[in-house]
Amino acid sequence: MTDVEVLQQHPLVKDFASVHNDPELYKIIERTNPILKMLVDVASQIMEE
Repeated sequence: MTDVEVLQQHPLVKDFASVHNDPELYKIIERTNPILKMLVDVASQIMEE
C-alpha cells in the first residue's frame, strides 16, 4: 500500500476533503482560516489521486 493510499483511507483526510462538497462552508473557511483552507485543498488533492 502506498503512502497516498494510506492517506486516502484516513478519516481526517476524508473529512477535510468532503468540505469541497459544501460550497458555502468552503467559502467561509476560505475567508476566515487560510491554514484550514490549505488542509482542505491538500486533502482534496490526496483523494483525487
